[in-house]
Amino acid sequence: MDIEHIFNKVDNFCKEINEKRADFGLLAKLKRIEIEIEIEKGTKSKIEKEIKRDQNIANHFPRLDLDRLVPIAYPVNYGLILENKIEESIKKEYDDAIIISLHNISYPINIKIPCYKIGEIVLLDEGEQDNKVICIPCSELKYNNDFINANFSLDQILEINYRIKNYLIFINLYKFKENNFLDNTKNKVKVSDFISFLNCND
Repeated sequence: MDIEHIFNKVDNFCKEINEKRADFGLLAKLKRIEIEIEIEKGTKSKIEKEIKRDQNIANHFPRLDLDRLVPIAYPVNYGLILENKIEESIKKEYDDAIIISLHNISYPINIKIPCYKIGEIVLLDEGEQDNKVICIPCSELKYNNDFINANFSLDQILEINYRIKNYLIFINLYKFKENNFLDNTKNKVKVSDFISFLNCND
């Protein structure tokens, strides 16, 4: 699926949000998850979380490692979904979520923030599927501290549209530069699909 087709799906997603603006229970229907920030918006440092297990202790010990410097600054905050944190593997990369800040906030690494899951971007990395959940911090959407009756404003819908598309452009440019700058090979990472979570709680 080409990027223009994905952009059309993002447009349709935002139109759907706009159509549901009269439903003041919309946010209450979205699943809330807790995200731990791993990569701060605006940085060029790609951070990966490594989990090591002590054979004598049942707990995991997380460590943040600088994987590499990327050619383009991250336009969104990256984070790990805490409910996915318990793994049997010794090492796992946990950049499961991208956090769309409607107020252009760069959240510092290691803090934990509650978010709404609104959708998912499906990437193909050398043929393997790599999904990124799209989240919005709950605190940026609440209305007078009332999450139940909160809803999206028109400005917020336009901001969501812009920031998702900006991330898609980032992925294409970042991966193209990373894979093609020296060896001129084809881009190994492609945006495959966009999925809306407006009508489900998963």
